[in-house]
Amino acid sequence: MKKYITVYLLRHGETAWNVQKRTQGHVSSRLNKNGRKQAKKAALFFKDMCLHTVYYSPLMRTVQTAKEIMKYHHPSKLIKCPEFTERRFGKLEGWTRKQLFKRIPDIEKQWKRDGFNWYPPGNSETIREQFNRVNKEFSRIIKKHKSGDNILIVTHGCPIKCLLHRFHKGRLNKTYFNIRDPCNCEIIEILWNKKPLRIRCLLK
Repeated sequence: MKKYITVYLLRHGETAWNVQKRTQGHVSSRLNKNGRKQAKKAALFFKDMCLHTVYYSPLMRTVQTAKEIMKYHHPSKLIKCPEFTERRFGKLEGWTRKQLFKRIPDIEKQWKRDGFNWYPPGNSETIREQFNRVNKEFSRIIKKHKSGDNILIVTHGCPIKCLLHRFHKGRLNKTYFNIRDPCNCEIIEILWNKKPLRIRCLLK
């Protein structure tokens, strides 16, 4: 019997906005052709695995990715989890980096001043707020599982970075931006027994 819970983190497949390097946030964009191909590849990875629960963000790109995986698993194992949605970027959603610097010329001064407490304009949230909601939810669901369970979280790039930051026990103002952005449909495996015993990338 395994003496740990195996947690898999999976970022959704590629979208047109990923290719265009636009900020997606809470926009419910759909997978493109390559994203659907990536989701099918991830589904094959989990095909013969006993997954006890699959938690997923309710945004369309994660829903599509999760549904591809669930073709091989019982639907009762699928649980919607809004706390694992992408960060809310407010008015920045849909903008490219070039547009960001053009429309908010003093953006770098704002980042330097506010750091992880910076709010994008509009209905948005800070990195700190997202970090807190994602990790609070992870703490809640991990308590529901026991050693030997395999759980999958289908989510987005920023929530995965928040979780990896926590697992590495880094200080938010020093570690977060040193963690690379996960690739679309990258799979990260964490062996968990009250703390991460091992973290590794299995598919990207």
